[in-house]
Amino acid sequence: MVLIENNEEGTCIGMWECSPGTYEWDYDSEEYVYLLKGEVIITEIGGPSYTLKKGDNAHFPKGIKTIWHIKKSLRKIFFIRK
Repeated sequence: MVLIENNEEGTCIGMWECSPGTYEWDYDSEEYVYLLKGEVIITEIGGPSYTLKKGDNAHFPKGIKTIWHIKKSLRKIFFIRK
């Protein structure tokens, strides 16, 4: 769900929820996230893995490719900047 979008500046703020599972994400924009609930193990393709839980935040630079292993239903707030 997108809460605020500014097409002139290429920014978007919203909330996103997902059930457990494994998903691949390729970031075509810069994204910041803050986890409101859940747990996920994120693996950068060709790089390290790390775990995010409720209360954690992260930054994903444009161009990064990741695999998300969602362990517990996830809810996050995101900020995307193109």
